[in-house]
Amino acid sequence: MQFGTRSCFKSVTAARAAALTAWLSAAAGEQTGLVSFGQQDLWLKPAAGKRGALSLCHILSQTATDLAAPTSLSDALERLRQLPQRPSRLLLISDGFALNANDEKALLAWRKHSQLALLGIADALEASPPASGRNPLRPPTRPLSLTPTGLQRDAFFQQMNQGQQ
Repeated sequence: MQFGTRSCFKSVTAARAAALTAWLSAAAGEQTGLVSFGQQDLWLKPAAGKRGALSLCHILSQTATDLAAPTSLSDALERLRQLPQRPSRLLLISDGFALNANDEKALLAWRKHSQLALLGIADALEASPPASGRNPLRPPTRPLSLTPTGLQRDAFFQQMNQGQQ
């Protein structure tokens, strides 16, 4: 999730999606909470209305770039199962790179107890290989450019696709 070639990291896109979902839930009169597993575990107790949405947005504004997920989804779902309140609805926001073979079983088990929705986050570079020719990069230190050959572009795109399968 610490990757992005356009306007922001995928973790920031995920945070924006979570915030939008919180406001939609608040407008529908539902409670909103947050559980995030990554570099640090976050748990926000569900709250109704504006209070719940604002609390979630506050946490996201503080941690949006720290929402990397080094743990597997099945481990995160197991820890989520141990929380005092099990959610009746669960929206998983992920880029899919942390998935492993046990995750399908864990997701199917959750579907028995909660409404489950998945929101996949992807970057444009993951959908299609970089263009031929000069591609400018803007790291924090100094501008660089990437000029891949056709074979390099194809190899890069294959590796990106393998990571998401």
